[in-house]
Amino acid sequence: TSIFTVYEAASQEGWVFLMYRAIDSFPRWRSYFYFITLIFFLAWLVKNVFIAVIIETFAEIRVQFQQMWGSRSSTTSTATTQVQLSHS
Repeated sequence: TSIFTVYEAASQEGWVFLMYRAIDSFPRWRSYFYFITLIFFLAWLVKNVFIAVIIETFAEIRVQFQQMWGSRSSTTSTATTQVQLSHS
């Protein structure tokens, strides 16, 4: 139950009802503190880390494409130079 509670609060779907139950069971300040820190660290921080991983992955893919297309453009430019020299 506790893992499901943390997951539900982190996903920010229906966490308000969990907070209301916690307020009924514990002192208000404890419930507020728990849910504010939980949402901050799990929802906001984890989402930002996930976005950073996606950005880094796309950056690596871009570098691989630049290396792949960069080698083709250098061979094309040498072929163009050789064709221009032979026509002169």
